[in-house]
Amino acid sequence: MKTKSKTIVSTLAIIALLAFVVVSPLIANVHAAVYPRSSKVAMVPDEGSDNGGGLYVGSIWPDSPGFTFADLAVADIANGAIANPITAGGYDTVVLMAMDFNFATAWADTDFSSRITNFVNGGGKLIIYTSETPTANAFANFIYPFTVDTPGQTGSSGGTLTNLVNDTLSSTNPADASYINLAAITSQTDAVGDLTVMTSYNSNWYIDLFGINVNNIGGPGHTYAFYGSGLIIFNGLDVDYASGAPSNGNGASAINMLWWRELCGQTLGQGPNVNGLTVTPATATNVA
Repeated sequence: MKTKSKTIVSTLAIIALLAFVVVSPLIANVHAAVYPRSSKVAMVPDEGSDNGGGLYVGSIWPDSPGFTFADLAVADIANGAIANPITAGGYDTVVLMAMDFNFATAWADTDFSSRITNFVNGGGKLIIYTSETPTANAFANFIYPFTVDTPGQTGSSGGTLTNLVNDTLSSTNPADASYINLAAITSQTDAVGDLTVMTSYNSNWYIDLFGINVNNIGGPGHTYAFYGSGLIIFNGLDVDYASGAPSNGNGASAINMLWWRELCGQTLGQGPNVNGLTVTPATATNVA
């Protein structure tokens, strides 16, 4: 794990909330879509983060069976001279660890982008992690474009992370299988202080978690979108503290708890819409 300075982020000046272009912020799964549990997962390029830490790929999960993980090189997906490794490998889930390669450059390659797009359109699950990736316009040409604010590697604990709706990705109810200990993630790790948040609001994205990072920039930090028959999930949490099997016992394991929920089967409807988000104020200065 990299060494970081520890700056404590005050949460006093900030809960910015929302005006939604939906009937109710508690979704009733209108137009609900059901997606199967992941089984064979391609980690592109692998589960680790060059910025430190990484996602859990062990054998201990809150449910069974486990998952099969394999590393897949960006260059192989982008190589039109060989068979599509996603199809050839029989993967049902692709995880883009976008902090470990230049996403904009990779997406500009027509073989890479078309193979990923066709995979999702055909019913695949695509999960994007952007831990500490300070590239505001890296996703400007993505399927559903967006821009981001990323503090980078500040090591800041604290911040604000709010679950807008209890669903199969995350819940505030400890009785739910999808319960995530957001308080532990926020106070015990830098996952929220260094959170990458969306700063442009495309109507195809729905918000699961809303966050405010150490820059005092608020926005969607965990979102999902439907494309064709598939599902796209965006996760902006810093994962350098992520360690151990998924559980809600501490902040580091709770990061992987959210990761587990992304791999679980999903029944998702049209939640709070990113395009209907109003943040007031857009930024704030905390008083010590």
